[in-house]
Amino acid sequence: MSQVQATAAVSEVALTQWTPVQRVVFPDGEDMSLWPLYVDWGTAPSSAALSAMTEDDVNPAFLMSRGPHRPPREFTRRSIRVEEGDRLSLATYFNGFPAAYWQHWTDVRRVRFDIELKGRASVAMLRSSARGTFTTVAVRSGEGVLSFELPLDRFGDGGWLWPEIEATEGATTVVRASWSVPGTKRARTTRATIAMTTFNMPDECLKQARRFLSEPEVFGRLAEVLIMDQGTRHVVDEPDYEEVNAALGGKLRVIEQPNLGGSGGYSRGMSEMLAKPGSDYVILLDDDAEIETEGALRAINFADHCLRPTIVGGQMLNLHERTILHSMGETVDSYRFWWDSVSGDVAEIDLAQRTIRTDPALNRRVDVRYNGWWMCLIPKTVASEIGLSLPFFIKWDDAEYGLRAAEQGFPTVSMPGVAVWHVPWTEKDDGLDWQAYFHQRNRWVSALLHSPYPRGGGFPKSSFAVDVKHLLSLQYYPESLRLQALEDVLKGPDHLFPTLLTRADEARSRARDFDDGQLISDAANFPEARRANPVKGGKAPSKPRNMVSFGVKAVTGALRQLHAPDDLARTHPQEVVANTDARWWRLSNLDSALVSNAAGSGAWFYKRDNVRFRVDLRRCLHLYSELVTHWDRLAEEYRAALTDVTSPEAWSSVFER
Repeated sequence: MSQVQATAAVSEVALTQWTPVQRVVFPDGEDMSLWPLYVDWGTAPSSAALSAMTEDDVNPAFLMSRGPHRPPREFTRRSIRVEEGDRLSLATYFNGFPAAYWQHWTDVRRVRFDIELKGRASVAMLRSSARGTFTTVAVRSGEGVLSFELPLDRFGDGGWLWPEIEATEGATTVVRASWSVPGTKRARTTRATIAMTTFNMPDECLKQARRFLSEPEVFGRLAEVLIMDQGTRHVVDEPDYEEVNAALGGKLRVIEQPNLGGSGGYSRGMSEMLAKPGSDYVILLDDDAEIETEGALRAINFADHCLRPTIVGGQMLNLHERTILHSMGETVDSYRFWWDSVSGDVAEIDLAQRTIRTDPALNRRVDVRYNGWWMCLIPKTVASEIGLSLPFFIKWDDAEYGLRAAEQGFPTVSMPGVAVWHVPWTEKDDGLDWQAYFHQRNRWVSALLHSPYPRGGGFPKSSFAVDVKHLLSLQYYPESLRLQALEDVLKGPDHLFPTLLTRADEARSRARDFDDGQLISDAANFPEARRANPVKGGKAPSKPRNMVSFGVKAVTGALRQLHAPDDLARTHPQEVVANTDARWWRLSNLDSALVSNAAGSGAWFYKRDNVRFRVDLRRCLHLYSELVTHWDRLAEEYRAALTDVTSPEAWSSVFER
C-alpha cells in the first residue's frame, strides 16, 4: 500500500469523528519480567530471515542475545523514552493492534494510529498476515503528533498492525499513543459493571478494586464494582475497606449472600447489571486474578463496535510465569463434549521468546466457542435474552453459557491484549477433589443441552473412560462423587437448584471416608515406602505406545483388581509417585502409592480396594446404561427447563434466602 493510500483525504478526515479504542500502555509497577508483553527493543529478524535460519538459530538464546527485552531508563504508564539509535517495536501482545479481530467481528473498516513525540523520530507502520509475513506500509518522520490512517481490509484470517519507533536525532520520548476508529458521538457513553465473586479472599477483591483507581479513563467507564461475598471472612471487615470504598466514590458495592459458587456469584452480577439503567455490560472477574486494567477498557470499546452483541473474553496469562500466555482460546469438542485449547500452537506460549514477528501462530485469528470466566464481558442484550448461568456452582458454567449464546446468535471472541494473570489449571487437582462431582454432573447436563449427536455421540464413551481411569488409578474418592453426579443427572433438571447450596459441602465432607481424599501436608507424616515384592527390572510401567499396548495395559490393570492387595501395602505405599507420573497405566499396577498433589503442598496415600473397584464398576455400568437409554427423554427435559432455570426470576428466589 502506498503512503498516499495510507492517508485519507483532508476533507474526509475533517468530517470523521474518531473514537480511541486502544491506548499504548506500559507495565504498571516494578516487575521487569513483564516488559516483553509491552515492548520489543530492537527490530526482530524479518520473516524472510527467519525462514532461512536453521532450527538452532531460532531459539531463546538467539533471541535473548539481541537484548530485545531490556527495560527503558525512563517510562510512565503512557510514555517511554527511546535513546538515540534505538528502535522500539510495539509488535507485542499488549501494544500491537489485533487488526484481524476488528475486521472480522466489527463494522470498523479504517483505523488511525496517533503518536505524540517529544524529540524527532522515524515511525514505521507494519502489517502482518495470517501466515506471519509482514511488511512496512507507511513511514513518518518528525516530532509532535504523527498520524497514520490505515484500511482494515487485508486481515481476513489473521494479522496485526504495529508501529516501530527509531530515535534518529538524539533521544525521543513517546508522550502518548493510541489507536482510534471512526464513530459518531453516542447519546451516552457505554459503561460496564465489574462483578467479582469471592469466598474468603476479601483482600484480593479489594486489591483488584484498587487497580481501577489508578486508571481514570478505565474507571470512568465503570458503572459499578460489585463484590459478591459468599464467605465467612467478609470484605467489609477488612481494615482497608472503608478507604477503598471512599476512593471508589460510591461505585463499590458488596453483596453478602450464601455460598452459591461461581455460577451463583456471577449470576448475581448479571442480575444486578440487568437492573442498573446505566450499565451496558457486565465484566465477570475472578477474585484471584490480576487484571491488566487497560484490557477492561479495550473489551468495552471492542464490544461497542461489534456487528452484533458479542461476548468479549479476556485471555489468561500465567500468574507464576508471567510472560506465558496460558490460554489464547477455548473450544468444546462436540463429539466427545470436552473442553480444550483451540490449538496447541497457541497454548503455553512464552511471549518473552515467541513474538508476533517471529511466530506465525500468533498472527492467525483464533475463533473460540466460549471464554473462561476468569475475565469475560457479557452485553446486557445477551444476558437479557438468554438468561443467567445455570445453577452449576462451579465448572462448565462458562462453557455452557458460551454454547447457549452461540445457539441464539451471540458469538464469543477471546481478544488478544485483553487479559488477566491467573493460576493455570495445570497447577490444580480439581478433578480429584470435591470438585469432581461438578466436573461430571455439569458436563453431562451441558452435553444433554447442546450435543448435536444422537445419544451424545462419543461423549458417553469418553466420560465412561474417565470413570474407569479413576478406578484403575485407585482414586475412589473422586469416583464416588462422579457416580453421585450421574445419579443426580438422572433426576432431571428439578435437582439443580435444590442441591446448589448443599452438594459442595457434602462432597467435601465425604473426603474423610476415603484414604485418597485426605491430603497429608506434613512430609514428616508421609508413610515410608516399602514393597514385599520389588518390581522386576526396577522400571515403572511406560505410557502405552499404540492401541494394542493400550488395550494390554488396560486389561492387565483390570485383572489385577480381581485379587486382594498385599497386606503390607495397607500401611506402607509400594511406591512414591510424582504428580506428573500418576497415570492409570502406572497406578493400576500398584497396591498402594504415595502421590503428590499438583500444587506441591502435600500427598495422598492411595490404597487399592478390589471390593470397592467391583462395586463401583457395576454401579458405573448400570448408570451409564440408564443415561444412554434415556438420553432423548433427559435431553428434552433439560432443554425444556433451560429458560426457566436460568431466568433472573428463578435465581432471585435463591439470592433472597
